[in-house]
Amino acid sequence: MWLLCIATSVGWDLVGPEGQPTGRQVDPQDHFAREDWAPGPAASPAQDLAQQASAVLTWLRAHPEAEVEGMLAPLGVDRVRVEDTLAFVVRIAREDAGQASQRLEEPAFLAGHFEYWAWTSDVAGAQARGVALEPDQIRLTKYLAWSVEGRDAPEGVFQHALYADPGPDLRGLTRPEVVAGAFREGAHAGRAEPLVWLTEEGVYEALMQGTIEVRVPGRAARLYNVHVSNGVPYVPTQKDPSEQERYWYFRQVDALRGVEGIALSPQVAVAGDVQDLGLGLLVGLTMDDGGLRLAVLADTGGAFEPNLFQLDWLAGTYATRAEFEAAVKPIPVRTSAGILVLKDGVRVE
Repeated sequence: MWLLCIATSVGWDLVGPEGQPTGRQVDPQDHFAREDWAPGPAASPAQDLAQQASAVLTWLRAHPEAEVEGMLAPLGVDRVRVEDTLAFVVRIAREDAGQASQRLEEPAFLAGHFEYWAWTSDVAGAQARGVALEPDQIRLTKYLAWSVEGRDAPEGVFQHALYADPGPDLRGLTRPEVVAGAFREGAHAGRAEPLVWLTEEGVYEALMQGTIEVRVPGRAARLYNVHVSNGVPYVPTQKDPSEQERYWYFRQVDALRGVEGIALSPQVAVAGDVQDLGLGLLVGLTMDDGGLRLAVLADTGGAFEPNLFQLDWLAGTYATRAEFEAAVKPIPVRTSAGILVLKDGVRVE
């Protein structure tokens, strides 16, 4: 007897900055489909991957009311399955800690315990932003936290501050207004707390990367992370950072931080369109040598509002361009990608 299965299309209302609707609807099945797979060896250190998985899982379990599901949920990859996948990664790494062999780095183990949902890129969306991609590719950019010099007070070339959130009444100032000194003189003088003083270039780097490490003479380096934006959309086609109107206020943190302040582990975390893809997805990225990089979707940014063709791989903290380029050299610019989901029936914990 033949059983006819008819796939039902499911519409997803694509959202943009601050979760606002874009007016565009997409079919998740156009971008994600479960496929048979034969992964190469995983290049991501299993224990680091588990640390990232644990950080996201801990946040998810502490916030059961949070709306974190994305466009894979209508296809069956809902919050429960995402949490189960993360919990399994944590368990296996914990059992393998200190062992020469790490199962999360073995192709046979990955294929036997995880489904693979291949990602078909939003080619039209990429073309609209000047990015050429094949359907089976995503764009893989890289980000970092620069380590820069700064001061506790204005001095010499350090005349531009990272500011704490001034509150909703003043939050809407644009980047050019703040950089030009809106909080230093005029009607808004002194109404936002300067956290640290940088060069103008340093401020733009902090805004672009989302996190920056600042070295001030006489004390230990400190990390600052984006906290709240001015609500102005990021304009991908605006390449001059001084003309971009989107602005972020910062706060001091004790670690690299992503969505909802979740701690990030370099080289096993990626930023992406969390609003539409969903928080906590376990991502597989194919390297040029056929190996597999695993990472957890735990961060986002202005470039992903919305964006169904790109991820941003967290490299770490670097003081020089040469160090950064050496670290990202093995990571391709375009690659095939997919979502790993724990198979039904596999023991989670």
